[in-house]
Amino acid sequence: MTTADENALLAASGQWQRTSPLAALYFLALALRRQVLNLGQFVGTLAVFLFLVRQGPVATIAGAAGLLTLFLVLAALRYWFFRFRLDAQRVLIRQGVLRKTELELQFDRIQGVTVEQPLMFRWLGLVTVGFDTAGSTQQEGRLPAVKPDFAAALRARVEGAKRAATAEPAAIAAPSEPSSATESDPDGQAVLRLDNGEIVRIGLADRSVLAVLAVVPLMWGTLDNTLRAQVSNSIEDVATSFAQLGIVAAGVVATGGLLLLAAALAAISVAMAFFRYHGFTLFEAQGGESLRTRRGLLTRKAMAVDRAKIQQVKLSQTLLMRFFSRFRLQAPPAAVRAVGASEEGGVAASVLHVPMLGPEQVRSLAARIFAGEDAGLSLLPAKDPFVRISPVYIRARVQAFGVVPAVLALVALYPFAGAASLLCLGWPPLVALCAWQLWRRRAYMHNDSGLSYRAGLLGYKVETFLFRKVQGVMVSQSPLQRRTGLASLDVALASGAVTLPFIDHATARRLCDHIIFKVESTDRPWH
Repeated sequence: MTTADENALLAASGQWQRTSPLAALYFLALALRRQVLNLGQFVGTLAVFLFLVRQGPVATIAGAAGLLTLFLVLAALRYWFFRFRLDAQRVLIRQGVLRKTELELQFDRIQGVTVEQPLMFRWLGLVTVGFDTAGSTQQEGRLPAVKPDFAAALRARVEGAKRAATAEPAAIAAPSEPSSATESDPDGQAVLRLDNGEIVRIGLADRSVLAVLAVVPLMWGTLDNTLRAQVSNSIEDVATSFAQLGIVAAGVVATGGLLLLAAALAAISVAMAFFRYHGFTLFEAQGGESLRTRRGLLTRKAMAVDRAKIQQVKLSQTLLMRFFSRFRLQAPPAAVRAVGASEEGGVAASVLHVPMLGPEQVRSLAARIFAGEDAGLSLLPAKDPFVRISPVYIRARVQAFGVVPAVLALVALYPFAGAASLLCLGWPPLVALCAWQLWRRRAYMHNDSGLSYRAGLLGYKVETFLFRKVQGVMVSQSPLQRRTGLASLDVALASGAVTLPFIDHATARRLCDHIIFKVESTDRPWH
């Protein structure tokens, strides 16, 4: 920490104070973003806006101006009632206009620190600092519109407090890969960078843009009868034109239209990926104590998470990512669940998230996270030592989700549909096919220190954890499992749960006893 950073932090210690008045812009952007991301509120606002449009331009302008004024007033009030105070071991945040809240965050309990710099703050030389703790699945506290020097000093103080509070020695860093990072980089040594080609793959493999299509039926319900009639007439005209073209020509035109739509959606998805992950770099701090990421084109985000606080590593591979031979990795700390590909929005911000990496990069990063305790384990789903669960799993799924629903549907529909209800008997074979595919994916492997569990339907998911991180373990048996000598092993971690279904009962008991032994005999903290 430099002298300037220390002075900036000392100036903010011991007294209640506000951030920059420009924090009102942050609260305004946050309110607008929540309005858009909340589907119910967004549809309601859209319906009101369309209603105003039908009333005329004056009503539209007045309504938009009134809504914007309301958001501006609320943002100004939120800034005015926002206070924070620092001392040697904690940060306190007071906020709220009508409902007052006071948040106390102990430095040694903070899981991760994120630093965000939206485009408007970049021009103004400001950033927003966020804190994640072990007691919440969401980002608990934020200090908007502070100076970058203050943010760097605060992050250094948090990391210093955590190092002093833990008894775990510094991580044994894995051999460093060649990197273009300079020694002066405050985030440490760069161990992974995503080039433009990888970001394009991220966009192509991201399915979140398809959610836009789900809004279309909702928007249709907000249209009045006149607009619906116009749209319906247009669709009928297009259908008539297609009928006049002939089967071959209509097929060619329809195929071309679908390809253009797919290309447009892919272009939107790739553009979103560049906005989120441009310049993505993964750093390892000196000594391997923490891992940090930087990313973003317009809004720049920096995140740091202690390696020792990571509870498990989750690797996923969709069908398209299998074509690219790429994986997505998430490493959540305590009490934070990993999220999907579009993990924006402030939820689970302290999860170490690498959106695209190859097999060798998976091995290297796993070695850094587990610091050598993963020897003999693999996150890669095609590894030979994985042992499949019992095929009895297929029978159980077919009985529960195939035969029973089909029989109930047949009994319920036969009085009304007659022989047509016999089509329900085609359901169990479909369930059997899916159950067989799920069984092929489900497998596990373990060494003396940890376990990897593989699952999936079309793609793969692999979860790897160390036994000493386990919070609870239980062996359970269903009636079918008791008859076949099988059991399920349920493992509870501070970041979620992992269940190994339909494994040999004796194996489940041995694993349970071994996990309990590793938890009780270790002198290293889980968190």
